[in-house]
Amino acid sequence: GWWRTAMETMVDSLLNEVMRTYRVDPERVYISGLSNGGTGTLDYVSLWPQRFSAAVVAMGAGLFGFIERGGDRPFVSNVTHTPMLFLHGKRDEVIDVSATTRTVDSLRAQHADVAMKLFPERGHEIAPGFGDDGMTVDFFEHHTGRVIPRKLDFKAATTAHARHYWVEILEKDDALANETLASDSSIADAVRARLGSLVHAEVRASIDDHNTIRLDTQHVRKLRLLLRPDLFAREGSVKVVLNGKTVSDG
Repeated sequence: GWWRTAMETMVDSLLNEVMRTYRVDPERVYISGLSNGGTGTLDYVSLWPQRFSAAVVAMGAGLFGFIERGGDRPFVSNVTHTPMLFLHGKRDEVIDVSATTRTVDSLRAQHADVAMKLFPERGHEIAPGFGDDGMTVDFFEHHTGRVIPRKLDFKAATTAHARHYWVEILEKDDALANETLASDSSIADAVRARLGSLVHAEVRASIDDHNTIRLDTQHVRKLRLLLRPDLFAREGSVKVVLNGKTVSDG
């Protein structure tokens, strides 16, 4: 269950601790996983693409192998900027190879940086570093640095891990907008959380050559921008336009 919120929070804490404690090169942080771990790998790339230089998914369930509460996770638009390699054996009887091929087709339709290798004579036996013909290490060695795109399109089912590069969703709409339902004490917190995850917050953001940040949002109540100088084409003031309205210029 790598994609469950409790596990995501644990891995998030572990990554933060490792980065603080050891001399890690932030331009060479990679993630890979086998089988269920491959499913988790894709999920973590969708949550934290700004953390990784590349990812290898070995025989994972991809975009279609599970539907967590809230559905449609991980979101295709969230994983388009991180270079990814998908590995799968055509004789896999645990997770069908179509889970990988359909995922790769969906990602390529979004112009994602993705590669795929299918092994005709292998089953559910390909692990990163074993049975992959050395492709995992080779892929990582050829991908250093991290892309910081000036154009983003991402979704979040919850605000637990809702940062995408330089935009972070802090608050979103929930499903119980009706005041009568919201105040009904008979509705359990678990049910509220489940219904709330059905409301997907979405942000489309871009930075143009004139230092204008344009943000179009759906179901977002509050967000934060985490900006750095190299996102901008030139020095000078920055304008922020949120849903067609200028909210900052200076």
